Amino acid sequence: MPILIEPGRREFLKTAGGTAVWSSVPAGASAAPQAVRGDDRPVGAVIGLGGRGRGMAEWQMPPYADVVAICDVDLRKAGPVVEALYKRTGRKVEVYQDYRRLLDRKDIHVIANTTPPHWHTRINVDACRAGKDVYAEKPMTLTIDEGKILRKVVAETGRVIQIGSQQRSGQQFYIACDLVRHGRIGKLKQIAVILPPGSYEHGGPCAEEDVPRELNWDMWQGQAPVQPFCSARLRSGSYSEYAGGLVTDWGAHHMDIAHWGMGGEEVGPLSIEAQGYCPNLGKSGYPDQFHPFSARLEYLDGIEMWFFSGFKEPNEANQAALRNVVEQVYGKIPENIRNYRAPDNEGGVLFIGSKNSIFVGRAVAVGEGVGELTGMPLPENQHMRWRACLYPHMQNFVECVGTRRKPVSNVAEQHRSQLPCHLVNIALRVGRKLRWDPKREEFVGDQEANSQLRRAQREPYQIKG
Repeated sequence: MPILIEPGRREFLKTAGGTAVWSSVPAGASAAPQAVRGDDRPVGAVIGLGGRGRGMAEWQMPPYADVVAICDVDLRKAGPVVEALYKRTGRKVEVYQDYRRLLDRKDIHVIANTTPPHWHTRINVDACRAGKDVYAEKPMTLTIDEGKILRKVVAETGRVIQIGSQQRSGQQFYIACDLVRHGRIGKLKQIAVILPPGSYEHGGPCAEEDVPRELNWDMWQGQAPVQPFCSARLRSGSYSEYAGGLVTDWGAHHMDIAHWGMGGEEVGPLSIEAQGYCPNLGKSGYPDQFHPFSARLEYLDGIEMWFFSGFKEPNEANQAALRNVVEQVYGKIPENIRNYRAPDNEGGVLFIGSKNSIFVGRAVAVGEGVGELTGMPLPENQHMRWRACLYPHMQNFVECVGTRRKPVSNVAEQHRSQLPCHLVNIALRVGRKLRWDPKREEFVGDQEANSQLRRAQREPYQIKG
C-alpha cells in the first residue's frame, strides 16, 4: 500500500492508503516541449528521490508522462517533494517505500529509476519483468556482469530502456561524433576523455549513527554487505560498495561520447593500465574511490585513449606531500594531452586525428568542422546542461515506448560504453596492466581480474539473470 504524506506536513505518518501530490514544470522551464498529450501520454512513476529523482519528478517527466507515484526507501526525501508538487499543481501522487509494490500496479507504464548505482540493475530488471519501460540513470550498472544480465533481460522481455547518458541527445555531441566517424580529422589516432578535476581529499572514517525511523536501512544497502548506518554512506558515490566513483559517474557520460565517435556498440579496448590516488584503499568504513586518476586504453587500429580526471593543482598546505601523487597520476600522459585544458570544469572529449582535432563538451565544441554545429560555440555562460539535452532525451524515450524502437541511449550500446569505466576501476584496484577480450568480454589470462567482473550479492537482494 502507498504511504500517506499529507501536503503541508513534514512529519511522516504510519498510516497507509493515502496520497501525495504531483507537479508540472517549474518556473524558468516554460519552454519545455509539451511533446505528448491526451490518450497517448503514458502513466509513470519515479523511484529514488535524491537530487536527480526530484528533478525528474518535478520537471523532466511531466511534459511526457502523467506521474502517479513516487518511491524512496528514505521517506524523509518524499515529504519535501510532496509539498513542492502540491503547491505547484494540487495534483496527487501516491508514495511508496518499497518499489516492488509500485511495480505491481498495472496502470503504470513507465518508470524513472534514479536510485543509487548499486540499485540500478535490480530495479531495471524487475521493472522489465513487470512489463514496464524504464528511463534509467547512469551509470547503468555496478559491475560488468550486471550489464550482461540487463542486456539479456531486455532482449528477452522486449522492454524499452533509455539510459540517462543525455549527451546522446545533444546536437553538438551528435554532429561532432559524426564528423569524427566520417574522417573530417583524418585517421583517428588518440582520444582524451577528460573528466572534471579530481579531489585530493578523501575523508573518513564513517562514524556509526542511529538509523532514522523513516529509513529502511537494510533495503537501502541492497545487494551490498551489511554496514552500520552512517549518514555519509547515503552519498553513495564515495564508497565502492555502492558505486564506481568519479570513474563511472562522470566517466559514463564522456566515455559514451568517445565510443560513439569511434563507432558504437562493438567498440572495446584491448588493454587497460591505470594509476590513481586512494589513501583509504582497504580501510573498512572509509571512502575508497580513486581520485584523481588516469588510465591508458588501447583499441583496434592503434587508437590510444587517455581517460583521466582533470588536473587540479594541490594547494599550498598539501603541495609538497602530494607532489609524487600528481606525478604518478599524470606523469605518463603525453604532453599534447596533458597540457590541454578543457574550456570548462565539466570536461569533455578530445578527438585527435592525422589531420586535425575536435573537442566537444557541454559548454563548447571546437575544431575541424565545428562551423557545421549550428549555434556553436554556444553563447558565453550558456552551458548545454540539464534542460538543453534532458528534455529531448526524455522525448526520445517516450517516442520509443510508442514505436518499440531502440532509444538513442539503449542498453546494448551503453553496456559497451560504460564497460571501459568498470575496467579502469578494476585495473586501479589490481594495480597492473590488463588485457581484455572485447568479444568474449573477459580478461585474458588473469583470474583475479576476472573475479571482479561480478560481486557477491546479499540475500534477498540478488539480481537474477
